[in-house]
Amino acid sequence: MSLRGMKQAITFPAFFLTLVGFILVLLVTLSVPIIHSINMINAGQTVTGSTASLGVFGACYTQAQNFATRKPEFTTFCSGTGAAYTVNNAYFGTTQTIAKKGLAGGLVMNVIACGFAGVAFIFGLLGWLLRNRPLMVLLFIFVLLAAFFEWIAFWINLGFVLNTRSNISRDTGGIWTGHIGNAFWLSLGSALALSFATCFAGVSSFSEEERRDRDRDAANVRPVPQVHEKPGRRWPWQKRRDSATASEVAPVAAYPANADSQATEKVTGEQRNGGYCYVVTIGVENAGT
Repeated sequence: MSLRGMKQAITFPAFFLTLVGFILVLLVTLSVPIIHSINMINAGQTVTGSTASLGVFGACYTQAQNFATRKPEFTTFCSGTGAAYTVNNAYFGTTQTIAKKGLAGGLVMNVIACGFAGVAFIFGLLGWLLRNRPLMVLLFIFVLLAAFFEWIAFWINLGFVLNTRSNISRDTGGIWTGHIGNAFWLSLGSALALSFATCFAGVSSFSEEERRDRDRDAANVRPVPQVHEKPGRRWPWQKRRDSATASEVAPVAAYPANADSQATEKVTGEQRNGGYCYVVTIGVENAGT
């Protein structure tokens, strides 16, 4: 495989993993109350069947009505969308704090990681299509920042999930039970994908093969096979061009050993049939009688 082919093979995984990480962290950001099926933690009541789910920007509550009948009715209402939201403790039947506001505010770190991942995705797409090294360097920088902030967001998510689940079980006397939501696992997958994308982007941007490939493209140096030119057919105009003119013909003299004669030559040119015909006349003069 050529160096350009190796670069292309490394660039695509960097772009693809960046895309995967961006989509996952975007889903985490759009969790409850925006997308009700994605939540950081969900809780359920064992008696009435009421549920509650908490996300990055708020919480949603589904309250069961007429639960004593065979077909209870459920009413869902959500809190406002915002950072560092407050959980409705009265809904859980307690006056204690279910979710700490500081940890809920820390969930906004997922949004920061999503922003960096989105910018890295754009640079990765352009770098893969255009095969441009500066774009791949920008991809490496932004995907590195995205992975860094996403790992911070993951640990904040972990603290929020564990603390909130523990408070739900303890403060409600076991009536409510908390469970880890799918958004938490999506954040873990995003952090891993962005980390691997950082490795591939670094190799694609700063590898020795990339440097040599770039230098050769800049110098436009291409290896030329060493072949020996074989004599081929010469066309009439090549013969006229390569043939010498009358003034360029050197005198031809022959001096045999111990000869008493002096040879001279006379060159005359005559144009025949569109070309030149040269006639060489050699005269011999005796040196003595």
